[in-house]
Amino acid sequence: MSIHRHSRHVVLVFPRFRYKSGDIPIGLATLAAYIRERVPDMSVSILDTTFSPSFAFVERYLQKHRPDIVGVFVDVLMAEDAAKVAAIAKKHGAAVIAGGPHATMAPEAVLKEAVFDAVCVGEGEETFREYIEAFYGNRNFAAVKGLWFRQADGTLYKTPERGFIEEIDALPRPAFDLFDMERYIRIFIQMDSHDPALRGVSLTVSRGCPFNCTFCQPTVHRTLGRKVRIRSPQSVVADLAYLKGAYRIECFYLSDDLLTVLPDWIREFCALLESRRLDLPWGCNTRVDTIDADMMARMKRAGLVKLKVGIESITDRIRNGLYNKQITRLQITDTLAAAEKLGIQVTGFIMVGAPTETAAEVWDTIRFAATSSLDEMVLSVTTPFPGSALHDHVIKQGWRLPSRFRLYNYYQVRRPRMSDDQISNARLFVYKKAANAYFYLHPSRLATTIRSVVGGAWLRKLLIKLRRV
Repeated sequence: MSIHRHSRHVVLVFPRFRYKSGDIPIGLATLAAYIRERVPDMSVSILDTTFSPSFAFVERYLQKHRPDIVGVFVDVLMAEDAAKVAAIAKKHGAAVIAGGPHATMAPEAVLKEAVFDAVCVGEGEETFREYIEAFYGNRNFAAVKGLWFRQADGTLYKTPERGFIEEIDALPRPAFDLFDMERYIRIFIQMDSHDPALRGVSLTVSRGCPFNCTFCQPTVHRTLGRKVRIRSPQSVVADLAYLKGAYRIECFYLSDDLLTVLPDWIREFCALLESRRLDLPWGCNTRVDTIDADMMARMKRAGLVKLKVGIESITDRIRNGLYNKQITRLQITDTLAAAEKLGIQVTGFIMVGAPTETAAEVWDTIRFAATSSLDEMVLSVTTPFPGSALHDHVIKQGWRLPSRFRLYNYYQVRRPRMSDDQISNARLFVYKKAANAYFYLHPSRLATTIRSVVGGAWLRKLLIKLRRV
């Protein structure tokens, strides 16, 4: 039986073939909702490989649905798999457009793959809408701001940059209905140190970052801007109420990095959580220079049970010199002390293997984390992503970087040594394993660690984390 193409059909692909996560791709969910709302007579669907991580699944899906346009999310770790997905889409006659952080930072590199027809640079909602309208209309893609595309003769054309959406409250609720929410909720791990049995979701409710950390800038500035734009507390609480009713969530996590840089927003959000009586424990990310004990206490009264903070390195030379984090050791220790006093759990983000970092400096950071009051540690390998200031620094030093995007993997120790005097990969691998053992078998955490491996929800979610290390 032949499959007939829908008259106007777009498929958005999230090519997550590795590192399964309980966090739905909010950006893609918002884009899908926006196109569904703003483009008449348009069928929009999501092809999410998180739970079916095979190219055979992609092949069957696109062969069945035969969309006119396929949009593919591309970050560095997904770049090679995204190109394979694009090739399948092209084989089935679709126009293929890439978007996401890697597409924004390296549009020429993405378009070197002939399977991509265009790249959306920056925020995608308006650019993708106009691309779709041009595709079904006059094909004048040159009039679409924020777009790189391949012309008929094969040359690349770059249109003017597009400004950022100032009022993000105008964006619709993310299209949660297009995802397998139940499966995401079952493997949600952001709040498992508090209670792994809770049903939860992660949300991102803001865009933009004014800071200049070298490992992620200027990528965020180019993708989402410097100015922090945030949804109103009312709309966020309305979404939480919806998710509680529709999907029976019992907790939530706000994955934005900078909520606490907006104290007025935090106060209003907490007041609304209390007045609506949603009774949902929650967590969020923060910078240690944007939060204090009073703010924490206010957040705790509204249900906050967990914070995640970027420590990166305890060595000032690395943290503030190389990474340009611009936080002090005292701010780190004060934040941990205030959280411990209030009974708020804290997860610390740690990075090892930075350019010029010595073994002694690595162990100073590991020792600090293990002997601190941190409840969890997320340890990654310093990876200078293409387009980042750290990447540019490494290039200027004449050091080596991976030729394949798959090797830009901050979970694993697979990238080549950047310089001959850098800590070897073999030694970094040992350090990473030893660091996790030192941290989680420390007497202050031993009982919690034992409880986490005895079975049930603890064990299931622990295994998801271990696949990354």
